[in-house]
Amino acid sequence: MDSGQALAPVVPRRRWVRTVLRALLATALAVAFTGGGQARPAAASPPPELDAGGAYAFLAFCRDLQGGHPWSEAAIRSLAGTAPYRALIAHHASLDPSVTAEAFVAMLLALRDGRPYSGPTGRLVRIYATYSAALQRLPELQSRLDAACASNPVPAAFARARASLPGDVRLPTRVYLIADGFTPVYDRGDAVVLDLLEATNPGQIEAFLAHELHLVATASLLPAPCPDPQVGLALDTLAGMVQEGAASTWVDHWRAAPLQGDPEAVAGFMRAVLTGTLPVEEAEPWFAALVDDGREGGGPLYRVGNAMIADLTERRGQAWVQARLGDPVGLLRDWQGLPSVPFHEVSALLDRARDRCPAWFPGSQ
Repeated sequence: MDSGQALAPVVPRRRWVRTVLRALLATALAVAFTGGGQARPAAASPPPELDAGGAYAFLAFCRDLQGGHPWSEAAIRSLAGTAPYRALIAHHASLDPSVTAEAFVAMLLALRDGRPYSGPTGRLVRIYATYSAALQRLPELQSRLDAACASNPVPAAFARARASLPGDVRLPTRVYLIADGFTPVYDRGDAVVLDLLEATNPGQIEAFLAHELHLVATASLLPAPCPDPQVGLALDTLAGMVQEGAASTWVDHWRAAPLQGDPEAVAGFMRAVLTGTLPVEEAEPWFAALVDDGREGGGPLYRVGNAMIADLTERRGQAWVQARLGDPVGLLRDWQGLPSVPFHEVSALLDRARDRCPAWFPGSQ
């Protein structure tokens, strides 16, 4: 798939909203955007290594099961204990504590034995269903895996992401290609995890990875999380808007068309959080609606973030915006000077809260 072809949007929850959802979008719809100049690529550094061992191991488990040679419980536990599947378990456990290594093993044992699986979490039930369906698609999945390894889309994805990043970023050192069955792509520390079951071809894998690598790198520029829950949620929401806006604008080449109520929906959420009208413990359903309203490319947060970065890029140039990705508050201050941007009160509320999270206000120190 070339960079101008539309990319089907995927909306898994991401980890940048640490206090509520800690999760978000992996990719967005790709269409042409021509505003602003391109920044120079950041300094060269080696791309992450592609580790497809987890995907090969899952397909071996499936083939042996279909061939009448089911794995022992010890072999299944060994699979669950490998680095790629420890990353899978840790990711899902961060979003649902009932996902544990033991629960994952129990799900695989049910799959091995042909038994229904019903708990303890709907997350594992869905993975079980996806794994069950994969048993009927082994030739297709094997071909997909072999093609991905032969073409190795990681260097191209890395270059695609790196071209729109400043030099002082940290990028993962490894890409795990595994069978996840729930989330198409996510990061765990120094690795990005990609789901073989979701990515349909090497071009899509490259697009997923480029977007995710850009998000991870941008997140590395941010200050430490704000200890104040209310202010922290507002800042994380703003940071996520900037991260997704930058990745979708520069990496996916998507230009959003925000709906009339989108800016106020995002600004209203942040105002309510900053004033305490919406407590953190009650914020999840409201935030979820900003992330995914059922439309392509995600909800208002993505469309507004894309519009923000696209507008600033057109007005200031990509190099200027790129150099400030670690200062989302500063970017918001600059953007609110544009017409019809209802974030003035949000900016004022953030300024009044700067003493609680001074590292997020570098221009005010």
